[in-house]
Amino acid sequence: MRDENFDILLIDDDRTSNILHRRIIRKIDPNLKLRDCTNGEEAMQILQSAFDQGLPAPQLIFVDLNMPVCDGWCFADSFGTLAESWRLHSRLYILTTSLNPEDQERTIAHPLFAGIFDKGCSTESIRSLFEDSH
Repeated sequence: MRDENFDILLIDDDRTSNILHRRIIRKIDPNLKLRDCTNGEEAMQILQSAFDQGLPAPQLIFVDLNMPVCDGWCFADSFGTLAESWRLHSRLYILTTSLNPEDQERTIAHPLFAGIFDKGCSTESIRSLFEDSH
């Protein structure tokens, strides 16, 4: 059975954050297809399955930095192993509560991350990402 394609992937071990961000995204565009998972390893299984089935890459991926099993940095390293022609259709953003300046610097320097947002970011902040991705 084939998985359905999806536009956005939320990766966060905090289910409450996933629910909150789902609601924000639904306010922006109720027609977007979302998937969520609780760690980077599970996310890579979802993405690898989509790739293997010839489904398009999600437009946006929001990933938490601090998670068990496979954190945001581990996920980015794994994501980077997927075919470049496929993964380049996705934009990765960190959603975090971390105020650590090193995390911000590392995100800016990382070639796969397009930016970093505080988990409490506004609907307008996320809306601007959608406008930029179309």
